[in-house]
Parts: sequence; C-alpha cells; structure tokens
Amino acid sequence: MVTARLQASEIGVNQKLASTKHFTFDLTGALVEQLHSEIPQLAPEPLTPSGLAEVAESPGVYQLYWRGDLVYIGKADISLRGRLYDHYRKISGRKNISVEDVSFTGLYLEGTWIPVGPEQMLIKRYGGEPLWNKNGFGPNDPGKERDNTRIKDSHFDAQFPADLDWPLVGIGLGVHSVRELIKQAKEELPYTFRFQDKYARHPDYVRSYVRISGPVVTADQLFSAIAEALPAGWQITVLPGYVIMYKNYPTLYQSQLRAYP
Repeated sequence: MVTARLQASEIGVNQKLASTKHFTFDLTGALVEQLHSEIPQLAPEPLTPSGLAEVAESPGVYQLYWRGDLVYIGKADISLRGRLYDHYRKISGRKNISVEDVSFTGLYLEGTWIPVGPEQMLIKRYGGEPLWNKNGFGPNDPGKERDNTRIKDSHFDAQFPADLDWPLVGIGLGVHSVRELIKQAKEELPYTFRFQDKYARHPDYVRSYVRISGPVVTADQLFSAIAEALPAGWQITVLPGYVIMYKNYPTLYQSQLRAYP
C-alpha cells in the first residue's frame, strides 16, 4: 500500500503523462491586458476643475497627456478625482507650462486591485516609463534630506519651476503676524512651502509682523516681506519646485533659484 501511494505521488509530481499538465491562471496579467485594451477607447478630457467635478471619488488608474502625448501613468488609492486635482494644482502653479495643454483619462478599479500595482503593470505593458514617471513629477514633498541635492536639467522641477508670481488672494489688508501669513501661504500655494516647526509655533513667527498694504500679494512679495520681518538668521530659499524657510541653515543650496533676504 505504501509503495503504491509513492508511485502515484511520483506520477503527480513528474507530470509525464501527455494527457495532463499544470495550469496557472495569470489573474494580474489578464487585468493589465484588459486595462490596456480599454485605454484607447477613452477620450482624453482637459485637466480642469469643471472636468474633474465629473470624476468619481473612487480608486483607479489614470493617464496624463501633455500636448497629446502620454507623459504619466498613476494610480489613486482612494479618490481618482482627488489625485487628479492634486496634479491640476501642481501644474497650475508652474512656469513654462500651461494646464490647458494637459488632459487625462482614467479607469475606475475595485479597491482590492489597487495594492497589486496596476499602474506599474501598465507602465511595463507600454514598454517603458512615460516621461513624467521618470523625471520627478509627483504629488509629494521630496523631503528635507533632498533639499541640497543638485537636480538634473531634465527634472520636471527644473523645466517647470514654481511660479513666484502666484497671487495669494486669501491674505487681506492690515497687519498680520508671520505665523498667520505662513499658514495662509502654505494653504494657498500650489507647490510645497515647508518651514521650520511645521505647526508654525516658533516664537519668531509669533512676535514678527508684516503690514499688507495692497489688495493682492504675490508669493514673491510675501516672501520678501516675511524675510524682512524675521530676526537675523532666517532664510527663505526657492528651490526649483518648492520653497523652504529655516533658521541657521546653509545659505547656499546646490539647486536654489533665489534666497530671501
């Protein structure tokens, strides 16, 4: 009996019979093939607030097109509308590019598919990363450890730097503490504005004041006024894609575009 069972087991492992074979269903492969076949049937929509208002707050994968060319494939873990709006905000606040030249397509997915990385599978299916997938385009702050990195000329931030002429319409006339101003600027700016003490409770912020005398102040005007109001040692540094403000840090960053004062 033991010998017979061993022989049956060996037959199952070796699979020498021509009448049988192992079969594994490639579930993720089938998913990406179906996604890939669906995308050409979609009509790109301009990346505008009115268009995004019609997008559902559901998870999914999406594609961005710049002047008609596919430049980015991404995923939204929770809300396709929210992620696309993040991109709209970012592109709106950059120089040398118009958000009017950007459009999008998207496919809603059940949330259970998101962890398998459908956007990475699509990128591989397309045969390589689209331009913005590999040049630093993304919605997140790169982090303090990268502030002093020299970025390449091909980087998204180098080609499309932060717009310092961005109007801060929420800042009204009158005298404001620096604390009030930096919190408002952080909320309004379409690019990262990172400052020392993320909760804006540094004593220098509280006891330094700026008088706003014009109806609309630009980011450049505000940074100049804040730098003048703060005590010595503070520096506001404009890096290609974002702005930082720290006290007693290096006065020269490798990729800085401007510093206040």
